[in-house]
Amino acid sequence: MKSIYEYKEFRKYMADYYAEQKKIAGFSWRSFAKAVKFSSPVFLKLVC
Repeated sequence: MKSIYEYKEFRKYMADYYAEQKKIAGFSWRSFAKAVKFSSPVFLKLVC
């Protein structure tokens, strides 16, 4: 994955981060939302 400083769009970074972490078993929108302390996993998906 590219460095965060190479991204111009935070949505693209979030989508790439999710795709990279998805390769690890058990990572989902729900676990992503929990990690960043959002109550709704759908919110992060809509942002991306």
